[in-house]
Amino acid sequence: MPFLRHIYSLWQRQNRFEQISWIGLLLFLSYLAWHLSFIHGLVPGPYHLAIQFQRIFLPGFWCLVLAIVPASVLFPVTTLRGIKRRWSKFLGLMLLGIISIVVLIPILFSQSGPMGLLGLLILAILFDIWWILILISRFPQRVRTKSVVAFLVFVVLLVSLIPVGGFSFVSVDSLKVKDWNKHYHAGYMMSMDIQGQLTLFECGPVGLFCRQVYRYCDNLGPLASGDVILLWVDDRLSLSFPSNNKSASEIYAGKSPLYQRSQDTILIDTPSFDSESLRDSSCRFSF
Repeated sequence: MPFLRHIYSLWQRQNRFEQISWIGLLLFLSYLAWHLSFIHGLVPGPYHLAIQFQRIFLPGFWCLVLAIVPASVLFPVTTLRGIKRRWSKFLGLMLLGIISIVVLIPILFSQSGPMGLLGLLILAILFDIWWILILISRFPQRVRTKSVVAFLVFVVLLVSLIPVGGFSFVSVDSLKVKDWNKHYHAGYMMSMDIQGQLTLFECGPVGLFCRQVYRYCDNLGPLASGDVILLWVDDRLSLSFPSNNKSASEIYAGKSPLYQRSQDTILIDTPSFDSESLRDSSCRFSF
């Protein structure tokens, strides 16, 4: 096929470092697709690995958001050959980018919060895409292809992290049920608008591959270990909110749990509650 031959030809022209970089990018994007599918309960996977990677994705996304402003300012200088006094202009534009960050970001964040930063991000990307189109149409022989490719990879990474970069994912409680030979983990996903999703994962005997068995969406606010507990009483597994520091047996007897099951049967499955609807099937835990 002509398309595959063209891809193979491009691959042959890459040096070893570039080939390794492309392989790493493809592996990262593949993992990101799995991570998002696991978060939404579409595929099973290692729970603890997802927790650790989410701790990287959240700050990594916002670091990329902050970096796009100076990068977009410097991008025109790095993509066109034959610019006189390149380094002086490079330093001047870098200073302009730093000033833009110092002045614009506090104003946007105070007025619009995170969405103001995303608005600035979109404008910066649109400006650079407009610049690329001008270069290709007017100066095709002077365009530095590698600079354009590097910028596009940067944008792809940023866009790919948007679905997982707007929320935190923490573990609030874990329990091993020896009688069933299974592990259970309660994880909490929370966005900046406090909309949260409490999720229960069931894992096999080794505790490696887990699947989502229950989720509860509500404006729960920040949760920590101890705010939500997993109980094993009378051959039943329960997911509950503690009340007044009662013991596990008192909680089990006096407060209806969110979720409860025997080994083969779901006994209680409390629906999600939201201020806008009684059942929030979408679970909006990310912006």
